[in-house]
Amino acid sequence: MGYRAQKIELEKRKKRLKVILLCILVFLFLCVCIFNFFIPIREWKYRVGKPNIPKRQEGELRMHFLDVGQGDATLIELPDGKIALLDGGRDDGASKKSILRYLNALEIDVVDYLIVSHTDSDHCGSLKTVVEQKTILNAYLPATYETKDRTYAGFYTALSKTDCRIETATRRVVLSADGDAPYTFAFLYPYSTETDASSSVVWLDYMGASALFTGDADEKTEELLVRDDSLLNVFSPLGVTLSETEILKVGHHGSVS
Repeated sequence: MGYRAQKIELEKRKKRLKVILLCILVFLFLCVCIFNFFIPIREWKYRVGKPNIPKRQEGELRMHFLDVGQGDATLIELPDGKIALLDGGRDDGASKKSILRYLNALEIDVVDYLIVSHTDSDHCGSLKTVVEQKTILNAYLPATYETKDRTYAGFYTALSKTDCRIETATRRVVLSADGDAPYTFAFLYPYSTETDASSSVVWLDYMGASALFTGDADEKTEELLVRDDSLLNVFSPLGVTLSETEILKVGHHGSVS
């Protein structure tokens, strides 16, 4: 084969290689488009690196205390299959990944109860992103109508654009389920919408075992609840007895202030 023939053959190979590479790129582009149709690009980072979590057993209640750094986020799988999310960590990438990857690992697309203890950004920071990617059916928000925290304002704006039912968290709110595995959520504090509450306090009972979630409740609020002789009467026949609580989510991340 002469020099000219070799050159022509080489040019043909280059053209074939370019065609093959172009076909591969087009194929990959189409794959990305199809994948993005089902899972938007902004969600990809929450679909990878998911923790390996065993499935909940029938009638089981599970509490997951999520690692969101200096902040709070508790995911509760209720025995009737409903999901409760208490607070939403910090407004940073690590916190958002921790919460959304956990939800995706458990294949949770709907949150039945979203409870926000108060407006501090280390408790509501990731919730705007959660609201944008998951369906929230019911939200129980702090007894406040004014906040200087832009993070909470952004979350509330996003939530108000959905079909979520929004309620103010006060002592009158009680969420419960009967049946073979009864449970009860009861808001012990604040007492009313007029209260200048530092944080909501929520009590959860499941077949006689109970947990107390205090958010960032201050010492004054804790003393008020401990001395409140009306608890048993107000929540009768629920039998709210703080002294018999098995699990305590310590207020303000365990700090003294």
